[in-house]
Amino acid sequence: MLTPALAKPAYIGEGVGHYAYTGTANVQEVMSEANELLNSSTVPDYAAVQACVDKLNEIGNNIGSINQPETGKVYRFKCVNGGKWLSSATNSNDGKVQMTPDEGLNTYFYLNESNQLLSYNTGQYTGSIASPNMKLYDVGTSSSSVNTFTFRDVYALSLNAAHLGTYGLYVNNSGGARNLHGTSAIVNSGSSGGSITDDTGYHWTIEEVTELPVVINSTYKLGTLYSPVPLVADESKLKFFTGKIDEEGYVTLTKHSGNIPAKTPFLIELQEGAAYNSTYGGVLMTVAETADAVEPSTYSMQGNLETIVNIVPENENEITIYTLQLPSDPDTATTPLVFRKFNGTKLQGCRAYLNTGGTAVKGMRFKEDVETGINSIGTQQSTANTVFDLSGRRVQNAGKGLYIVNGKKMFIK
Repeated sequence: MLTPALAKPAYIGEGVGHYAYTGTANVQEVMSEANELLNSSTVPDYAAVQACVDKLNEIGNNIGSINQPETGKVYRFKCVNGGKWLSSATNSNDGKVQMTPDEGLNTYFYLNESNQLLSYNTGQYTGSIASPNMKLYDVGTSSSSVNTFTFRDVYALSLNAAHLGTYGLYVNNSGGARNLHGTSAIVNSGSSGGSITDDTGYHWTIEEVTELPVVINSTYKLGTLYSPVPLVADESKLKFFTGKIDEEGYVTLTKHSGNIPAKTPFLIELQEGAAYNSTYGGVLMTVAETADAVEPSTYSMQGNLETIVNIVPENENEITIYTLQLPSDPDTATTPLVFRKFNGTKLQGCRAYLNTGGTAVKGMRFKEDVETGINSIGTQQSTANTVFDLSGRRVQNAGKGLYIVNGKKMFIK
């Protein structure tokens, strides 16, 4: 008698959607041998058939459960029957999480050490399924409603080969435990005891993200990042800078070399000719296996994965947080995208910002292989007669923007 696990060999492998195998037999060779016996034009030898059955059972008995998603990675979740992605886009009327057919930023979720899902786009956690719909939460607002997930092997529950490689998303929180259902426009859930074996609205495929979109302003070619995962360095796309406030009150931005470590605050610069993806509003960067850490003492910039509620001091002079912002009226402003005092209500997750500690910020200086300078706050109009744009073309009458002036990068206002 063949073990039921023999439905799994095509799904053996590493990563999500596959099954772990601990045996020593060569699965492909044994399966090929079995097919030859089944398709033989002559009656196979009984001993040969029995030997093959024994090998197949040995394989089946050493195929484990479906691989679990690893914490510390970014994933996307797609409903099998609905064909839509779990997203962090919410209904404008009641804030309920929606399913989306688009593969945009909202479909990226970071799985933390507590098996909670954090939206890469919004920096918010999924939560509250007893409604029975799901919503999003900021850190410190409704932490008791944040979901923790259990990823269930649907095939193990049903023994239906059509369910191989699929998961049930079993959600726990203080309001009750539910299975997520993804066929509707809004994420729904069944009762705590509902079956996920028959209704494929409860069946999900999980995709590990191997390319992470890095959001950046395409006009001013600047952005910030506090990445949940390490990234492969590619200076043809983006340059990454750590920022430290010096004694003169300037933010010295030092170019980082090597792979980009996770959970490190960076200012990023879009390189000329880099493939800008308008769907994501940024550049796709390959996820790295490892990256050397940066010493915290080398930067004054800070960051966080989670969107946090920020309490702004009543006195503007006491504000110490600066975020990369456009002016309120870009058409009339004298300076473009720069670090400005933050007077909002929430600090965006997966982004970096400056905490000046009360130091008055005068501007920014970029430091690469040779020291160059950008003064992006309180700059003066350049009078140099060797001005080039970022494509290397000589400019006679420079408007406001980023230029190369006498070999140095500079914002002209």
